[in-house]
Amino acid sequence: MSGLDQVQRVEQHALATAYAEVEDQIVRSLVALNPEIAMGYAEDLIATGHMRGLQLMRLFYRLDQEWKHFKTDDTIEDYVMSRLGVSNAKFQTYRDIYKFVLESHPELAGKPVQGLQGLIAGAREGDFTDEDWEELAMAPDATTMNNIRRRVRGTLTSGHGRLSIWWERDGQVNCRRMPDGEIKNCGMLRRDTGDEDIDAAVYRLVNPDKTGVQKR
Repeated sequence: MSGLDQVQRVEQHALATAYAEVEDQIVRSLVALNPEIAMGYAEDLIATGHMRGLQLMRLFYRLDQEWKHFKTDDTIEDYVMSRLGVSNAKFQTYRDIYKFVLESHPELAGKPVQGLQGLIAGAREGDFTDEDWEELAMAPDATTMNNIRRRVRGTLTSGHGRLSIWWERDGQVNCRRMPDGEIKNCGMLRRDTGDEDIDAAVYRLVNPDKTGVQKR
């Protein structure tokens, strides 16, 4: 995936076509209820360049969304590790680059992975303004992107030790003392309490882009 380490021009129509190919693999896996279809596709992605790396990010993100449909007791992180040799940390980084950065800002798709990775926490916590995103889109390299991130995040975290808290879609609550503290798991928000209001409230917290109660 070394192609992700250089700035490359990515046309939006080409990006849309590439992402459509990812969706096709997700659908094929879901129809067969077999993640091996997506894993075989992921093997091909790993062996290719920048566009394939972007597709791999979206594939990890989409698989994470749909993992509950597959008949396996493995977590997606463990499955990807055993099947592809991709570490849990690398999987989470690539998934989160798409989830928090590229999904909302596809204009950054041509940026190097080091620069994109540095944006995850700030994007997740809403630290970047529209002007910051425009500046990041114009950045010529990862060093410039990191300088922008440090400028924005530094005013929020330096000397303050802010505690960052976020929810994962499975209900897990994590926290981290910024800027360099250890990520700690706080436990899980219960979603199946039997109380319609509580279940709906928890689901809305961990799925802010959706409404209602998650159906199994």
